[in-house]
Amino acid sequence: MKKFFLSILLLSGVTICFNSCSNGPYNADPNGNVSNLANPIFPTGSVVGTCVCKAPLSADIDGTEWISDSNATFSVATVGGVTVATISGTDTGHKYTVLITVQQYAGAGSFALNLGSLAGAGIVDVSTSTPYSSEVTGGSGTLIIQSDANGYATGNFSYKALTADGSKSHTITGGYFKLKH
Repeated sequence: MKKFFLSILLLSGVTICFNSCSNGPYNADPNGNVSNLANPIFPTGSVVGTCVCKAPLSADIDGTEWISDSNATFSVATVGGVTVATISGTDTGHKYTVLITVQQYAGAGSFALNLGSLAGAGIVDVSTSTPYSSEVTGGSGTLIIQSDANGYATGNFSYKALTADGSKSHTITGGYFKLKH
């Protein structure tokens, strides 16, 4: 009986020791970081203001989360003496392709995405090959390139894009990008 009592006492002591070594509950959320520590469940997520950005290029399309695949790009090229910046990406399900261009690009800034401006945005419904554009009557939006330095461009965008005849539209909100170029 004495050995049994000592075994229980030893087991209780070990249990108390292991519980006291705990650093508290694990504080990570698969939808993004909830602390300033790296989140091993969601390592690619980054918190920007109130936006939990899940990919190098992401947005909500008509209220539904859209996340680009890993081939999203930000590129700058000079064509015919005009410098053009382009942001593009397609989701992994190949439902939509998002494309934003800025003509006469000279660096970070705010750009109107509408008819008559030097910047425009579009979305293509891949399944039907239907293009939508912010550069038609009724289209509008804003692109903010917050930084274009050290090989990365970061920023936000939102816009409304319509078919050429204006009969259908998509609303893109909460757009975010952090793309290498």
